[in-house]
Amino acid sequence: MKKPLLALCTLALIGPPTAQASLVARDLDGNATTVEAYYDTTLGITWMRDRNYLATVTPGMVPTGFVTWAEGDSAVTALNANGSANFGLNGWRMARADGVHTIGGAGCQTGYNGSTDCGSNVDTASSELAFMFHTNLGNLSSRDASGNFRAGSAGIDFGLVNDEDFLNLETGRYWSSTSSFRLIFNVPQNGIVSFDFADGSQAITVPSVNARGFVWLVHDGDVGSAVGNAVPEPAMLALVGLALAAAGVAGRRPD
Repeated sequence: MKKPLLALCTLALIGPPTAQASLVARDLDGNATTVEAYYDTTLGITWMRDRNYLATVTPGMVPTGFVTWAEGDSAVTALNANGSANFGLNGWRMARADGVHTIGGAGCQTGYNGSTDCGSNVDTASSELAFMFHTNLGNLSSRDASGNFRAGSAGIDFGLVNDEDFLNLETGRYWSSTSSFRLIFNVPQNGIVSFDFADGSQAITVPSVNARGFVWLVHDGDVGSAVGNAVPEPAMLALVGLALAAAGVAGRRPD
């Protein structure tokens, strides 16, 4: 999910991309030169930088962290009881999707034009995962506002194209902590709101032993410390140098 060289050079000249405008790097382990999380100034929540952090500190969890909802919920509970693994913070949780209860009526309303809480191009107020995928990361759903499939390829033209500075983001279903329902022939089907990073869609998923998804840890509020004196990666230093050199060439005038 890396940006092209030209794009990175441009970013070095003009500053952070719009997609990252609401994210602020945060230190959680006491080392102010490293980044463990990002605070979302719009939503007022802190996202763990490593999406797969939960799996790395949970004994017996599958390495990818692709688990049933019950397994994920149990692992989050265990993390919050483990002070050595939770950075001294016991309020970690799955992302919420509270807007699914209010947008478009009761339950999950499917559509494509940005006004619904399920389907493609959902209203980003419907869930924290939708806001992250579309607003913070700037990714597109696989369908356009008319419901037609977009041209191109997943991971290149739509879906999880941009992951910014986050680690181990995967294509696939991500669990929320929110229960809701959808109507099938006027009969409610109850389940958990989930967001799919493969095609940018939100849906109701019945939490069975066969339904698996990823868990991305979130904490209410700004729980980290400012990151300072971080050492840029060598590749980034080189790109900044190229960008500055390009700016110098562009600014020269003939004698």
